[in-house]
Amino acid sequence: MPLLARRALPGDDGAKGAIMSDSEEQPRRKAGGRQTKSDQELEQRVEFTALLLGRDLPKSEIKRVLKSKYSCSAQTCESYISKARALLIEWSGQTKDELFVESVSFWRSIIQGPRSKDGDRMRARERLDALYALEPPRQVHAQLTGPNGGPVEIEQQVYFFLPYNERDGLPEGAEVVGDPNAAAVA
Repeated sequence: MPLLARRALPGDDGAKGAIMSDSEEQPRRKAGGRQTKSDQELEQRVEFTALLLGRDLPKSEIKRVLKSKYSCSAQTCESYISKARALLIEWSGQTKDELFVESVSFWRSIIQGPRSKDGDRMRARERLDALYALEPPRQVHAQLTGPNGGPVEIEQQVYFFLPYNERDGLPEGAEVVGDPNAAAVA
């Protein structure tokens, strides 16, 4: 079987053709890349994500819905969420700074309101802290375990390279490895 085959192009009478290797006969789909078929489909997905954000769902729930509906990766979900946030700002007709001021004013009015309950004031304070980035970063504690639930065992070999002098001999437990002027201690 020849390595190169002549393949007729559409509309050719067979006399002309493209020379292609056997491995190029079957078109291959590149791994990764955009899964949406069109810009319109991408726009629909971002709008759907914006509606989920508008429902004030937690980010983890939004990602779960997007993954199940569109079979997309977590990174793609993040991209949709980022684009959807920008779309929500666009839909509001205000700038990001104007929305920030409006949000701060709202939460301050709850704190200062004479009829506000203590729980509402605490929630408003938490929201203001988040808006001003005053809350400490959330920490996730993960513990890695070995195959049977025990600690993770790491085995390392450490080599010390010492000058080799035949007169003095090798130290106990040492052997010559590689360069005859260097000795490795196991």
